[in-house]
Amino acid sequence: MRAGRLNRKISIRSIASTARSTDGQPLESETTVLSNIWADCQPIKSEEIFRQDVRWTGVTKRFVIRYSTAVDTTCRVYEAATGEVYEIVGLIDVDDARRTLEIMAKRTT
Repeated sequence: MRAGRLNRKISIRSIASTARSTDGQPLESETTVLSNIWADCQPIKSEEIFRQDVRWTGVTKRFVIRYSTAVDTTCRVYEAATGEVYEIVGLIDVDDARRTLEIMAKRTT
């Protein structure tokens, strides 16, 4: 991994449903797993769908960070510069070397 490519600040937070509200909806609580870490961010795919006069857009990005065992698919990525939130859909340990972690994440609006 080339450290010069890690040029975006992100935070990774774990999401847990711990309780339910009075109407039965799950309440989510967030715990910061990694805060203000450097990442390489590359857009992978963008899609746009129209359903019943409603526009739905989705963006998939690849975040590359230094390896961490604290990240899993129940976490979310928060991009500091844009304030966007991404759901993690996949994790790849590059070359199984435990040096680089690729995070595939999707943002939907």
